[in-house]
Amino acid sequence: MQTTIAESFRLADLALHSGQESSVTFFPAPVNTGIIFRRTDVLDADAIIPARVEYVSDVTLCTKVTNADGVSVSTIEHALAGLAACGVRNAVLEVSGPELPALDGSALPYVIKILEVGVKPLDMPVKVIRILKPVSVEFDGVRASLEPSEQAEMDFTINFPEPIGNQNRSMILANGSIARHLSDSRTFCIRSQIESLLSNGFGLGGNNENVLVADCENNRFLGEPRHKDECVRHKMLDAVGDLSLAGSPIIGKFRGYRSGHQTTVALLRQLFAEEGAFELSDADSDTAARLPGAGVHIRDVPPAH
Repeated sequence: MQTTIAESFRLADLALHSGQESSVTFFPAPVNTGIIFRRTDVLDADAIIPARVEYVSDVTLCTKVTNADGVSVSTIEHALAGLAACGVRNAVLEVSGPELPALDGSALPYVIKILEVGVKPLDMPVKVIRILKPVSVEFDGVRASLEPSEQAEMDFTINFPEPIGNQNRSMILANGSIARHLSDSRTFCIRSQIESLLSNGFGLGGNNENVLVADCENNRFLGEPRHKDECVRHKMLDAVGDLSLAGSPIIGKFRGYRSGHQTTVALLRQLFAEEGAFELSDADSDTAARLPGAGVHIRDVPPAH
């Protein structure tokens, strides 16, 4: 069945890139709403921005969606991943400004709050996107693909200088595995790139708590990784959030090689453009029982760090 959250809740912090104060309040929503953002600071234009791939306007270091009036919200991928991890299909997210709060740089704060207030079933079947034939995108040594599978799966590989190095992880994204194994993995960056990021207006709200910084010149992290492969786990978390822009859970296997927001969004656009690549249908009971978020409980989630 479709779902929403049982009660509203609010989270606030500095935004990761702008460094400005930001808050987001999650509200329950009826069937077929999907996930939508509402800018509470916008009074003279349409303040509603659906979390759908057709509204994506920028993928530089984060995912940004913009409506026809030019009203936008960015760094949405962690909140979307948190909703997907808990199996929430309908919600309204009221945001106080143009970027969501950074929190701890992962989806964990969202997952914890969603599971604390509870996930509410709604009286309507959930629709799923079933991949029927392989679809892929590739450019500049970066690849991403979706291929047929009986369940939601992901295989991801990254390749960075040490201390990150080569990392690979494969997972079945069913029954709460996103919440348990990916949700607490944080944004990461390379220390030598920080000055350039800041000068270009990115990462102004970043710190050693919400960003895992890799000092590649000295082969060390500034701060303790939460997992040995936290970086690839975070890339997978980002992909979960971006894939949710399809509007329905995807039954298929996602493969990513050094991919990021740009590649995942391009892949979704290719999927919807390619005739016969997918079918949209109501999930049967067996499929619904194995969707991401099905059966997850707050006791299964990593504790707040």
